[in-house]
Amino acid sequence: MNTESLNIFLVFFEGVISFFSPCVLPLIPMYLGYLSGKGRGSDGEYSQTRILLHTLFFILGIATTFFVAAYLSTSLATVLTQHSITIGYIGGAYLILMGIIQLGIFKGISFKREFRLPVHIKRMNFLSAYIMGFTFSFAWTPCIGPMLSSVIVLAASSPTMSTVYITVYALGFMIPFLLMGLFSSLVLNALRKYRGIVQYTVKIGAVILIVLGGFLIKESYTAQQAAKEEEYYASSYDFKLVDQYGIEHTLSQYTGKEIVLSFVASWCPYCNMELTELEALYQSWNQNEEAVVIGVVAPDLGREISKEELLVFLEEMGVTFPILFDETGAVFNKYGVSSLPTTFVLDKNNEFYGYQSGMLSKDILEQVIENVRATYTE
Repeated sequence: MNTESLNIFLVFFEGVISFFSPCVLPLIPMYLGYLSGKGRGSDGEYSQTRILLHTLFFILGIATTFFVAAYLSTSLATVLTQHSITIGYIGGAYLILMGIIQLGIFKGISFKREFRLPVHIKRMNFLSAYIMGFTFSFAWTPCIGPMLSSVIVLAASSPTMSTVYITVYALGFMIPFLLMGLFSSLVLNALRKYRGIVQYTVKIGAVILIVLGGFLIKESYTAQQAAKEEEYYASSYDFKLVDQYGIEHTLSQYTGKEIVLSFVASWCPYCNMELTELEALYQSWNQNEEAVVIGVVAPDLGREISKEELLVFLEEMGVTFPILFDETGAVFNKYGVSSLPTTFVLDKNNEFYGYQSGMLSKDILEQVIENVRATYTE
């Protein structure tokens, strides 16, 4: 299970645990009283159909609150992405702190207080049920705040998953309400019998907060290391080499174009096959210069022939695209080439899209370039 899948599972479980919080679970009889249309504390017979329909609209009201939060998180995605690592560290520490407080380690600090909105419903109907769900979502915030805020923090640190996380949390929170509407009598009996369960769900929720905080800090650290590595390569992968025509080349001069950069050798049969494919690719691009095809060889190093012999070899192979001579092997080492052929593809910003060891055909490379270009419009 990858990190995103695990987060989704934990977020859903958080939603379920939020339902069993001290602010929500003990008040289920009151909600059922309202949703039955008979008001708080009614001991009369409940209409199952009426409760179910009112519960559905009550759930829609709750959902509205969460989806508003999801919309706001998505709207801030660009800003949040720029600071996602910092948000991850701060948010992870915040979640761990909230979890520790909720465990009761810090005496005198808790989330057991409840702030209720001044909502007085005289007659229950579909609209009233919807409004009650919407307004009560805010009323629960002080109690379920640590859980809900953990989801907001996750959404902020991973903007592309923000809507998913908040939707999954909302489902975890709302499904018990739906079951409550379907099985109201059973729910009421169970609540009377297992009232003490609340204290345990609070502790479970606290542990989940701490686990999520730890994961968030770990993900932020991993992202930070990857960013540092990317920054290192961005400053070090450029080079200045001369091709078979005596023309000097650097990668930076091709900014604005995709680059196919292939490391090859004359003694390698698969390299020779790839040279033929690269030449065909080069010829198909030569007229409009949509992208750049570049080869790199290392004369006199290892089993490779001399520069003069390579010039003859390239002419016999009919290779006309630029083949750069890495006479010290520094570029091979810089790119960590350990097998031949190895081909790198860079986007128009000179950033790595990916690489492949082994021969690649013209058709495959054309498809890769199409995939690179598709990322610009996403």
